[in-house]
Formats: sequence, C-alpha cells, structure tokens
Amino acid sequence: MTLLFALIIGKKNMDTLKTFMLRIKILMFSKNYLVFSLALFLWFAISLTEWAGESPNNLWFAKTGEVVSAIFDIIISQKTQVLATFIRVFISVTSVVLIGSILGIYIGYFKSLYDHLKMPIDFWRSIPPIIVIPIMYRWDPSGTNEYFWRIGLVFFGCLPIMIMLIADAINRTSKEKLLIFQSMNTSAKFKIKNIIIYEIAPYVFSGTRTVISLAVVIIIVSEMILSPEQGIGRQIIHYQTAYEIQFVYGYAFIVGLIGMALNRTLRTYEKKIISWV
Repeated sequence: MTLLFALIIGKKNMDTLKTFMLRIKILMFSKNYLVFSLALFLWFAISLTEWAGESPNNLWFAKTGEVVSAIFDIIISQKTQVLATFIRVFISVTSVVLIGSILGIYIGYFKSLYDHLKMPIDFWRSIPPIIVIPIMYRWDPSGTNEYFWRIGLVFFGCLPIMIMLIADAINRTSKEKLLIFQSMNTSAKFKIKNIIIYEIAPYVFSGTRTVISLAVVIIIVSEMILSPEQGIGRQIIHYQTAYEIQFVYGYAFIVGLIGMALNRTLRTYEKKIISWV
C-alpha cells in the first residue's frame, strides 16, 4: 500500500509526507507529556538546592539520583511488596465489577426496585470507606484477616459506585427499544442479552477505571493503618519513619506508572471490544 502511494505522489513527496507525519507525532507527544516533563524538570531543579539534602536529612525532597536508585532497588529486591498490593487490588476490583454489574443490572431492570434503592445506595456511596476502619477494627482487633480488612474496605467504598453506575445506565436505556422487544413477547433474559448488555458496556469500562483508582488508594491506606506482612503501604510507613524519603518517592512513582499503564490498557481494550460506541 505504501509503495503504491509512493508511485502515485512521487518519492520526493512521499519523503515530505513522512517527515510531516513524524513532526505531527513529535508534536502530539510533546503536547501530551509537556506538563509531566516540566514537573520532572522542576523536581530535578529543586533537588539541586539545599531543600533536598542527602539521606537521611532529606525531610521534604529527595535527590533525583537517590529516587532513581530507590526505584531500581524496589523493582529488583522489593517487587514482592508491590505484587502483594496489586494482587489485593486485582481481587477486589474483579469482585466489585462482577458483583456490582450483576446487582446494577437487577436493580436497574426493575423500575420500582430502582426507585426504592436509589437514595439508600447514594447515601452509602457518600460515606468515605476509611471512616469504617474503627468499626471493622472492633470486629477484628488483630487486623490479621486479609480479606476482611483490605477487600472488605474496597467493597464498602466501590460497590455502591459500580451498582449505581450500571443501574443508572439501564434506567437511561431507550424505552422504545424495550417496548419493541416487549411487544414481541421476548423474555427478560433475551432483552438483557440483546439490549442491556450493549447499553451498559461503556459504563462497565468507565466504572472499572474508577474502581481501580479508588481500590489502589483504599488498599494502600489500609496497609498504612494496619500493616500486613507485605504491601506498599507498609513499606511507605517503614521508610517514612526511617527518614529514607527517597523510597517513599520511589513507591509513589511506581504506583503512578502502574496505574497509568492499567488505565491505558483498559482504554485500548475498550476501543476494541465496544467499537460501536
């Protein structure tokens, strides 16, 4: 195809077109990452001042070289800590998305049930999950029950968000489509499979991205408050009390990069799976 295009417009014009497209790509890259690059440059400039001392005297900022070294140290020798946290995140998010989608479909499909439960679920959604930690601590004072603490907190904070997102999507489904299928005496299973699934698919993906962001925050904060044997939150508290702030920054960068990669991956699969949107 490229060869045919080159024969039509000429080799010289083809080279000009390639150069133009390369410039466009460079411009788009610089536009997307300009603020991020400026933030990194600002941090590097601050690390050269007296505000960023050598460890353990760096109470606020860590030197660039120390943070880069800490990142490599975390990747090489502390990867189990990162893995432990994101395994909890994966289990929590998968459970919340599956259960929340099923409950959301059921609640949204029945209008009377949706009207009765909308306000209680909205109230539930407004309660920060961290507030529940003292109550859960009374039930499990040792804090050693992994699933009760971490995954339970994610369920409390994220499940109502997923439920209402799906239920609202179904409630906004075109009534004309439902009436057409209802006039054909189709079953509820048939309507869910051929209408509702297609209507809620974009909301499932957007809800998953939201749940991942919240789950990472909730899991890491819960690891900080009640430290398990492994986890990013535990390591952050450890290095903060040891005045090794470069590792705190290192973990922050790694979590940010993993979160960005997950978000980009979900967006890519979303475009492929629900191409009709």
